[in-house]
Amino acid sequence: MGIIRLALNFYMIVIILDVVLDFLPKYRDHKYAKYISQFSAYTVAPVRKFLSPDVPYFASHGLVVVLIYILKAIW
Repeated sequence: MGIIRLALNFYMIVIILDVVLDFLPKYRDHKYAKYISQFSAYTVAPVRKFLSPDVPYFASHGLVVVLIYILKAIW
């Protein structure tokens, strides 16, 4: 496994953790949860701009994960 694939896998885990931590109110305001949210916002925020406001918040996270899978398949 190459270093790029490893980084992409790590970033997918960060995005999934962001979704999971957002559903857990106990950890939502935790310091590490905010770091994870900021780190995942680098790709999620631009994707969210292209989506309609009617689309649920977590659809952008799912779309980013799918795009990373496609990038891994091409790489």
